[in-house]
Amino acid sequence: MTFQMKIYEEREEAKEEAIKETLFNNIKALVQKEGWSFEKAFDVLGVSPENRVLFLKNMQKTTLMN
Repeated sequence: MTFQMKIYEEREEAKEEAIKETLFNNIKALVQKEGWSFEKAFDVLGVSPENRVLFLKNMQKTTLMN
C-alpha cells in the first residue's frame, strides 16, 4: 500500500466517522428538543437498520436514555 493510498483510506474513515457523529447528534437533538421518538427520528433521517442498532448502543452510554 502506498503512502497516498493510506492517507486516502484514513480520510475516508474520518469522513465516515464524522457523518455518523453528525447523525448521532441530530437524532439526539430531535429526541431531546422536539420530543420525537427514536423511531420517528430514525425514519425521518433515513437511518439504516444497522446504524439504528449502533446508535441505540451508543445512547445507552449517555444519560439521554436514563
